[in-house]
Amino acid sequence: MATIANLTKKDDGFSGTLILPSLNGMRITFEPVKNPTEKGPDYRVIMGGFEAGAAWKKTSKAGNAYISAKISEPSFHGVTIYPVVVKSEKAGYLLDWNPQPKRSRQQAVA
Repeated sequence: MATIANLTKKDDGFSGTLILPSLNGMRITFEPVKNPTEKGPDYRVIMGGFEAGAAWKKTSKAGNAYISAKISEPSFHGVTIYPVVVKSEKAGYLLDWNPQPKRSRQQAVA
């Protein structure tokens, strides 16, 4: 997993700064949805002033709480990423992402 942002928990969600090469220093926030539905997201993900995705509260099989996000931003060139917010062992929270290698065209067809 690669850490793509360091986050701070606020009363109304999470906020931090991205550390991706193309978005280094851009603000990212997870704003709680005011009236979440049963299957709807728990957070709206805001990057640089616009809504870039959504996030859901989850619990791992080991019983650890985390937040699963779905984010798309123009500099991602049409690719959606699926990072997670996890509590850091040191301090604060991390936005971690496991980049998947692109499959070759031949693999995708098979």
